Amino acid sequence: MVAALVGPQVTICNARGAHNICTAEWTLAAILSMLKYFPMYYEIQHEGAWKRRFEAPSHYAAITGDKRPWYPPVLLEELTGKTVLLVGMAQSARRLKGCSSPFA
Repeated sequence: MVAALVGPQVTICNARGAHNICTAEWTLAAILSMLKYFPMYYEIQHEGAWKRRFEAPSHYAAITGDKRPWYPPVLLEELTGKTVLLVGMAQSARRLKGCSSPFA
């Protein structure tokens, strides 16, 4: 379709599959990073302010409405059992296959 628009003097290329695995792994890492609050714990570690870990339950409650007390004061949220919607990312879905991916 594009070739007909630009003519035979133009070479058309794509990079399909060039970043499948690294993008899929980054997607999974980003999902886990947000689920486990890695950015907040990184800040706590960087500052050396270990008492800030007690902030995690209130952050989680603000997002989810789940006000149950956490002990120890870290997020115990799991990816297991969650539904993940990935549009146009079959490689990422394959890596989440243990979570019932429709992309077998």
